[in-house]
Formats: sequence, C-alpha cells, structure tokens
Amino acid sequence: QYASQLEMEGLWYEALFVLLHVRPAPCAPRLREAAIKGVLGRHAHRLRPAEGAEARTWPPQSPEDLVDTLKIPEAWVTECREVYEAYCRNTGRAKAAPVRSASG
Repeated sequence: QYASQLEMEGLWYEALFVLLHVRPAPCAPRLREAAIKGVLGRHAHRLRPAEGAEARTWPPQSPEDLVDTLKIPEAWVTECREVYEAYCRNTGRAKAAPVRSASG
C-alpha cells in the first residue's frame, strides 16, 4: 500500500524501491513480481535509453538505470517496454524509444 501511495504522488521510482524490499509471501510468491511489473508498465513511457553520463537524471529514466541501480531483472524491464511499444504500434501513438539491453 505504501508503494501505491508513492506512485500516486509521482514517486514511481521510489515505489519500485519499496516493492523490491518487500519479502515475497509464501502463499503468493509472484505477487511482488507482478506489482513491480505493474509499476514498470504504467511508467514505461518514461523510460528512455541512456545517452551518456550527462543524460543521467533523477529519477533515473533509462532501462539501464533500473537494472544497474535497483537491480531489477533486465527481462522484466524489457518485457514492459516491449508491451508498451506494441501498444503504441496498435494505437498509432507516438513511437516509443527503442528497447536496448542494459549491456549495450
């Protein structure tokens, strides 16, 4: 619930941080993963590939930052970006930034 409050205040990066520190419940081991992917999906439009050290902002807005700083699995970030890009293609919205792996 705290993560939801943070996200509603525009602090989505901090919400991810909180969710990453929630211990998964034995009865619902994938609930934390789903919550993290939900936040990533709702803010996928904000993620832009990093373009040099001067492009670093707060909150970090590149997939690389989420993988490097928060240690979110790259596959989760990529999955959310790909879903967002598919949405953009299907609705004719502005093209999303291309998906690039954190390794380059």
